[in-house]
Amino acid sequence: VPGMPVRFRMGEFCYRGADSGSTNLIGHKVAAFGVIVADVRTYRPFIDTVRSAITAQLETAGHHLVDRGPDVIITGDLAKFGVTTSISLSSWDAIGSLDITVKFHSSSNPHDLLMRRYQLKNVSKTVLGPSKKDFEQVMRDRIEDMQKKMASDAELAEMLRSKTR
Repeated sequence: VPGMPVRFRMGEFCYRGADSGSTNLIGHKVAAFGVIVADVRTYRPFIDTVRSAITAQLETAGHHLVDRGPDVIITGDLAKFGVTTSISLSSWDAIGSLDITVKFHSSSNPHDLLMRRYQLKNVSKTVLGPSKKDFEQVMRDRIEDMQKKMASDAELAEMLRSKTR
């Protein structure tokens, strides 16, 4: 029956970024001449934040997260999740970036795989320099952009519809 909810399980999500030593350092606030004035960190590991956002998007679409017996297993490779700053004569901007490849595996056919790469970037202009709130907002916006892309992806919706039992 088309439109039935799919049962999904969240598999492994790996961070493959250049600075993969920290699970919650997402960038630096950089002043003139490249001087780092502050680290920007998340309260929880950012890979968990991205996994939770994907789970929430699928649950909002009516699908069910399960531990056993999934129709679809979702894994991902996170290449970038972070913030930086750029400075000009008129502004000191917060820049948020998200680059993730999400893989939707059919549990019944290992060759049935749908991959999606979400590359998202945004600049938030500030005059006095980005605040903690500015950094949080640019990253929240990137996650919401990813969720919107998932929600409007007809091929992903069709793949999920085809996997219901």
